[in-house]
Amino acid sequence: MRKNSIILILLSFAFSLSANNFDATVRQIALNNTELKALSSTTEGTISSLRTENNLSDPEVDYSHVWGSAGAKWDLSVSQSLRWPGLYGSRAKTIGAESDALRQANESRRLEILLEIKLTLIKIVHVKKQMALLTRQLTSIEELNQKYQKSYSAGESTLLDINKLKIERIGYEHKYDDCRVALDNLESELKNLNGGNDVKGIIAEINNYPPDVILSEDAYKSAINENDPEAKYNSMMANVESLRLRQVAKESLPDLKIGYKHVYELCDHFNGLSVGITLPFFSARNKKIAATTRQNAYNITHDYIVDSRSVEILAERKEAISLKQQLDKYSPVINDGSNIATLRKALDGGQISLLTYIQEVNYFVEAENECIEIEYEYASALARLNRYSLLQ
Repeated sequence: MRKNSIILILLSFAFSLSANNFDATVRQIALNNTELKALSSTTEGTISSLRTENNLSDPEVDYSHVWGSAGAKWDLSVSQSLRWPGLYGSRAKTIGAESDALRQANESRRLEILLEIKLTLIKIVHVKKQMALLTRQLTSIEELNQKYQKSYSAGESTLLDINKLKIERIGYEHKYDDCRVALDNLESELKNLNGGNDVKGIIAEINNYPPDVILSEDAYKSAINENDPEAKYNSMMANVESLRLRQVAKESLPDLKIGYKHVYELCDHFNGLSVGITLPFFSARNKKIAATTRQNAYNITHDYIVDSRSVEILAERKEAISLKQQLDKYSPVINDGSNIATLRKALDGGQISLLTYIQEVNYFVEAENECIEIEYEYASALARLNRYSLLQ
């Protein structure tokens, strides 16, 4: 019993490691993605612009010179405007929170691209599995062709048998060529997602689907609440508006203006200080109402996103369960290697004709290909279902 438990633990670790390797490849490709790099640079530029809103006003220098019959008169003044001291700290908190929210907004697009990369890799695995099946059949046909060529030379088989095998080979070669074109197109797509960097090595190493599993409904609901980028963005923006309400309260307090003034008049110099205040009767009007309205909107949007994502995820979960059930039914029959072997014994023993053998083999090949399709759909469904794990 203890030995079985250890084996299960090791298998779980192996699956986890494999999944991490697959997702690590996805994240590495995303690091090279040109769109995400441009999006990040644009966001940082926007954040830098936000920070300028909390700078001190520029100092003001005024100079005037007048003259008349009594002589010349001039004055020079230097002044600095200051907002209410507590406002700068309040603005800094608001700008910091909004900066984090803007970065979070990028995560929505990042998640889309991460999922696109993973689905592209899954498509590549799918095509490679199809090519492996076709290669196996082409190898089998070539072996049969050599055997029947010898039989034909010995007068034991007919030209019709040779032509049947040629037709079969042409059909499989055509399908293989289609797969080759599909793989080339997927390579181009992956290269574009990888920022134009070569992906041949990645494609060569990716041969199996990530061992993702179906989680409970509660686990997916929790993942949406905790990890959905768009929901988190709206929650963070609601907090920004809460901080902005405190900022608006301080913006309604007077601004200060302090300066030094020097005046020359009637051959005498005068020095002094100037102090002024600005009463924001009009500039702060309706700001509190606007912030409150935006805060409510962000909260409503957050709840809507969580609810709609939950419906979407649970529907995808049902689809994944259905595909898993189909796969469980197909796999034991398809993975039974005795099917083709039994048919080959019957052919070699003269119990069935070559045409019957070809038809029966094609039946099992089509069934295996159907199983490959279901396996691909299942892997794709799991990737969409477990999309939030890519953000870790």
